[in-house]
Amino acid sequence: DYLTFALTFFLGCLTLARFPNANLVGQHGQVQFFMSIGYLVGALGHHAFPNRASSDNCANVYYYLCWAISYPAMSVSNLLWLKLDASRALFSSKQELAPLTTTALLIMVCHVVTNVMIVSGSMVCFFTVPHYSGVEDDCAVDHSTQPTCDKVVYIGELCYFIVWFVTFLYISVKHPPHSRIDSLLEWLQTVFLVGAPLQIILVYNILPYTSVWTKTGAELSELLGTAWTYKACVCANHVCIFLISGHMLRRESAGKKKK
Repeated sequence: DYLTFALTFFLGCLTLARFPNANLVGQHGQVQFFMSIGYLVGALGHHAFPNRASSDNCANVYYYLCWAISYPAMSVSNLLWLKLDASRALFSSKQELAPLTTTALLIMVCHVVTNVMIVSGSMVCFFTVPHYSGVEDDCAVDHSTQPTCDKVVYIGELCYFIVWFVTFLYISVKHPPHSRIDSLLEWLQTVFLVGAPLQIILVYNILPYTSVWTKTGAELSELLGTAWTYKACVCANHVCIFLISGHMLRRESAGKKKK
């Protein structure tokens, strides 16, 4: 998580440094910066304040605060990229609101719904779930006592991972690239997400319920090295975004010079 934060933050700074005079460079940089915020705060939730109320009815006091910040930040990054790379018509003149509008708006609504679930569930858990001192969970494990608020957060996370992938798939399908390199990068950014959010869904929500595996999602994740492959794919996805941003901003700068 910390390495993902460092890479995305660096890519955001590099984007700003390479194209300081481009009109949309700030928004291109924000795509990286919001994702870096998501992974920095998420890293705190995973490592500094771990343990949610999933197998018992108590949690670390700061865990749900981290989740209420991390996922919305990641979602904002996705939506900024949707705006910049695929849905320019939606955010420009009304005459250009073609069929793109309905699909893009639906994706935006799905992002909002997932974030409402995660934030509201996190806040309810923060104020109602008992908190233990320190970072060690000293509560008795009782799988029957998982609070409803944590279930809502978990379902929100699952839905976000699906919407995250769909957002990039929509971008790859709908946005006409300017060159073969653009086309390759557009599809690669989506392909890498197969190894990121879709891998999480497969390992935690599908494989444990098949007859082939007898392990839990956490055990499978450790066995398959999911944490590392997931982060590697997220980083590769954002390298693609950085490269596409560079092409877009370079074309913008070239257009200014011609004028």
